[in-house]
Amino acid sequence: LSRQWSASLDLRFGTRRGQTVLLQNTHRGPLRLIKALKSDGEAPSGPGGPSRVDAMIVHPPGGLAAGDSLRLRIDLEEGARVRSSTPGSQKWYRGRASASTHIQVARGAQFEWLPQPSIVYDGAFVDQSLRVDLDADCAMMGSECLVLGRRSMGERFAKGWLRQSIRINRAGRPVWQESTDAGADAPLWGASAGWAGRVVCASVWAIGGYRATWDDAALVDQWRAALATSSETDAGRHARLLGGTTRMASGIVLAKILGDEADTVAELAQQLWALARSPVLGASAQAMRIWAT
Repeated sequence: LSRQWSASLDLRFGTRRGQTVLLQNTHRGPLRLIKALKSDGEAPSGPGGPSRVDAMIVHPPGGLAAGDSLRLRIDLEEGARVRSSTPGSQKWYRGRASASTHIQVARGAQFEWLPQPSIVYDGAFVDQSLRVDLDADCAMMGSECLVLGRRSMGERFAKGWLRQSIRINRAGRPVWQESTDAGADAPLWGASAGWAGRVVCASVWAIGGYRATWDDAALVDQWRAALATSSETDAGRHARLLGGTTRMASGIVLAKILGDEADTVAELAQQLWALARSPVLGASAQAMRIWAT
């Protein structure tokens, strides 16, 4: 008999004596925080503030199979600064499974959501959602990346379903909402207004508060230049990279990247993150050590 996992993890971070600290770590089933350590190479390049914490979240089974469900909630109290990632890709195996993430960021806090790409196997029926609720005066950077099939093994996403939603609210009002609800044979994957025949799609975003003073128009120009340059490299041409970026509203910049190679797309997403970290968060673009493993 196959075993079905239902797992949840609730994390809460706050500040104590100028340090970001973990205040709650409650888990059920195989979804856990394995580390919450001072950020790699922490070296603020702007005004000082509480220390920054790297939170590593792991799902020990490594993937979701039929009947599995994951629920993650992360809350940042006022002033907390947290960067969160995963040690490996989340795999969606055959069958129906679900995963939901809810992030809440309070006034003056900074949060970075940087999970590794998720891989959707042939025959998977995916229900994945991300909801972010931001205070009017906080900052967030994040990325989400999906890979359809295992191209290196000659597998494509030929059967199954993908239901994915991303919703980000600031001060109770939606600033970005996106949803996909399509079967493996849907025209969306080949359409120029969809995935354009690519098998990897990443979203990258940078969001400041209403009173943010960073130059979001300049960041749009930097991201566009990085996307254009990357698409002209040998790796970019091999991966058939496509990308674009836009200013959604004041202090909100979004980029989309399409391609055929997960590593190439992920590296480009990290490059955009690095360009934005100093202006948006006032922190140096020190990569997480886990990204190099």
